[in-house]
Amino acid sequence: MPARAEPHSSTRSEDGAICGPRADNAASPDVACSLHSVRTMERLRRHQRGFTLLELLIVVAILGALAAIVLPNLVHALQSARQKRTMTSMRGLSQGIEAYELDWGFFPDHGSGPVSGLAGDLSMYVRPFDPDDGWNRVLWYDSRGDAYTLTSFGSDGVPDSSHPLGATTTFDADILFASGMFVQWPAGLQRQ
Repeated sequence: MPARAEPHSSTRSEDGAICGPRADNAASPDVACSLHSVRTMERLRRHQRGFTLLELLIVVAILGALAAIVLPNLVHALQSARQKRTMTSMRGLSQGIEAYELDWGFFPDHGSGPVSGLAGDLSMYVRPFDPDDGWNRVLWYDSRGDAYTLTSFGSDGVPDSSHPLGATTTFDADILFASGMFVQWPAGLQRQ
């Protein structure tokens, strides 16, 4: 139980103000001291309402600057990872195609079309069979029986009108794998 203050002793309020004894020598807190404490608390609450508009604008500007730095690098890293996944998928499919050729003496002859058409022929050679490239578009297969080509149409999904062969520097460029090796592949710094 809290101790009661002596009638003539001074006490301190919560905000540190010294409250003296009441004139009638009652043991209850001083009314003037209580009002002073309430006013002080209201003043403190008024100053602790939240952030100013300027502070919020500064935070938004900092976040915008960070996003401007991070987002292009993130997009580039994602596109680069998709190229690598495409090349890995093409290598895996080519191993299955070449194992098929060792068993049958020719490559699966389906003409030109999506790799998904080879699912039946390659089911015992490639597990799991994934016909998609890194952009989740189906790879393209072309064969006449004695040679084959696997093609990814790059990030744009549109076939290139010409194939310069060798290293490419754009994410949109086709990736070509022909008869056991890449003949057009991404290398170096890529651009959109």
